[in-house]
Amino acid sequence: MQRSSFAWRAALAVLLTVGFYAMAAAVVTVCWGGAWMIVTESRHIPVKLVAILAMVGGIVLWSVLPRPDHFEPPGPLLDAGQNPALFHTLSEVARKTGQPMPEEVYLVGEVNAFVAHRGGIMGIGSRPVMGLGLPLLQALSIPEMCAVIAHEFGHYVGGDTRLGPWVYRTRAAIVRSVQNLAQAGSMMAYPFLWYMKMFLRVSHAVSRHQEFAADAVSARVTSAEDAGRALRKVHAIAPAYDSYWRTEVVPLLVEGHRPPVADGFGRFLREAPIARLVGDALREVPEANSDPYDTHPPLSQRLDALGQRDVAPDGPEGPRAVSLLGGVAEAEAALVGSLLKPGIVVKPLAWEQVGPTLYPRLWKKALEEAPAIADVTPLGVSRLLADCDVFARKTANRPLDTESALRMTKYYAGGVIGRALLRAGWVVESLPGRAVTLVRGDDRRSLDDLLKAAADAATWRVHLLGLGSAEADLERPNRDA
Repeated sequence: MQRSSFAWRAALAVLLTVGFYAMAAAVVTVCWGGAWMIVTESRHIPVKLVAILAMVGGIVLWSVLPRPDHFEPPGPLLDAGQNPALFHTLSEVARKTGQPMPEEVYLVGEVNAFVAHRGGIMGIGSRPVMGLGLPLLQALSIPEMCAVIAHEFGHYVGGDTRLGPWVYRTRAAIVRSVQNLAQAGSMMAYPFLWYMKMFLRVSHAVSRHQEFAADAVSARVTSAEDAGRALRKVHAIAPAYDSYWRTEVVPLLVEGHRPPVADGFGRFLREAPIARLVGDALREVPEANSDPYDTHPPLSQRLDALGQRDVAPDGPEGPRAVSLLGGVAEAEAALVGSLLKPGIVVKPLAWEQVGPTLYPRLWKKALEEAPAIADVTPLGVSRLLADCDVFARKTANRPLDTESALRMTKYYAGGVIGRALLRAGWVVESLPGRAVTLVRGDDRRSLDDLLKAAADAATWRVHLLGLGSAEADLERPNRDA
């Protein structure tokens, strides 16, 4: 988008903002004025019509009234005294962009960074704030993180954070108007819906241009190479972090434990299957066209604008940006605490202790919650896997599709096998990005491989004995384990 086109669209966005409130004021005036005229000048008052007019005017007025910005901190507030290296980096980028430092900097649990003006009404009386994602700090090098920070300061340079509150509040007011009028069954919802679509198309086109402009600031303050690599990495690691958080961290939080989140994400990214997926996402930039309702341009267009589309994403590695934090463990504890409901306490637990500490308890809990597993013996796991539909139906109290039934059965069967090997002197290992593994000395067996072996009933007895299980334990019911 050329500067002249952007200026025209920005001016149009402002005009549409003003136009919306003018339209809303006109609707309220017509509805209430019409109702007043009917009541004062008609001999026979159509009560239903008057009520409809009064209601529509009231709904529109209530929907468009400015709301105070009740700012909810997105994470723990970072202190400059405790994080001198990070705040020095921020101040250097601020100096190079000619912008003041944000008044508040928050640590957030997302693959994201942002700047905004928060508080006040319609941006008036607001203060500048910044959010920095812990997974970004862990995954990006310091130069790449500087490029991300410079991009965010670029939004201050362009005045985006000043225009943003007006556009955001107007968008919210239009959406409220459409929803409230639609719930009331009013035909007036349709003109507001039409206006909303037009407003979104124009304002989001402006947002896309603002992203290009902020990228240009990032490239000027750092380098086009660092800005391009940072964009690629954000695109590549976001799905990986979602998977890591959902499959590795959340189950531990549910059990009352807090692992080292940033360190775990670094381990997760280094595991071969994850590293391959992330590496492919770094190198392969999909072709895409902008959707009229997207707030950000496609990655391919942003890299083209930086001249980095065909540049290899591999750059010089250095210290991770997380090293800029004064105390990672304390910051993580505060971040996780901000995500939990008040009163919930989780205890720190090293990744190396997750297997030995957690899995014996989880397997015991599985026995208690699924009575159908109580009489299953280690040797009987083969039959259990063969009759997974029957077991799953008993456990879930309803029929399940074959895939779901097999997944549920493997979960409980894994517990039976794991408990049997614990008795034989094995220990459990569960590290980010790896399958749950039983370890004894130099011998390592993933639980997935053990379940595959258990599917062969003819050799399963020999297999268990080879793993050190006592003959008497093979027919020992799970409840007696």
